Amino acid sequence: MLDNLNYSSRLEQLEGEALSTVDFPIDIRNRNVRNANGEVIGKISDLLYDVQSKKVRYVILDIGLNSGNARQILAPIGVIVVDNPEYIEISSLSSSFIEHLPDYMKGQVNPGVENMVRLAYLEEQKEEESTPITGHPETIDPESFYSNKLFSTTHLFNFVGSAETVKKVQAVFDDGLEAESAITELLAAGFNADDVELSSTAAATNTGADEIETPSVANGGSLISIRINNSNEALRASEILNKNGSVSIFEQEEKSEG
Repeated sequence: MLDNLNYSSRLEQLEGEALSTVDFPIDIRNRNVRNANGEVIGKISDLLYDVQSKKVRYVILDIGLNSGNARQILAPIGVIVVDNPEYIEISSLSSSFIEHLPDYMKGQVNPGVENMVRLAYLEEQKEEESTPITGHPETIDPESFYSNKLFSTTHLFNFVGSAETVKKVQAVFDDGLEAESAITELLAAGFNADDVELSSTAAATNTGADEIETPSVANGGSLISIRINNSNEALRASEILNKNGSVSIFEQEEKSEG
């Protein structure tokens, strides 16, 4: 039987590979990470995925970059919240909790390391261990190791507006050409032209937006509104808007007509 400490994991970093390499719809690399108190803990430097199933199992976090005590640690994919276009939230990441996590070392994530990481997060969340405590291929089916909500992604992209409301991602641009470029890219990415609206920030503030506070820019600007059906679309739209120079991105929920 292989030694757990020397066992070479089948997990690999995504690194420069395209996101389509893995079964994960949103590229969250380089996003800042906050904890439950709103403190910026670090940023996601990469994703760690299973080369056989192509499922993302962990995010790799760079922390302590500004303190001179830089480290890399792992967070199971199931503990992240991605419903904000500007950052990722991992509520567990207090300073005291981070101290108990092992350092991430590329190519050295064996079942022992995975057990340490998983048990730490389970204890922090006051969850009982209900699945096998080893991912070793000679002792158990590796997939059974991940049959735990710490590795579930079902909660990440199931954001759907109710039948009585319409969800929108909106963005303010101070440059009309950048706004037009963003719309072109949104349509090329598959968003329906009927769901994308362009207006001036002044018009959006003064007409038809009774209870919505719409950010504006000093010399006027453009407002793009995109109807969305789920968090996947919200994040895709936000990435495109941000890349094209938006000065503000926010979500709105409006009463639907009829």
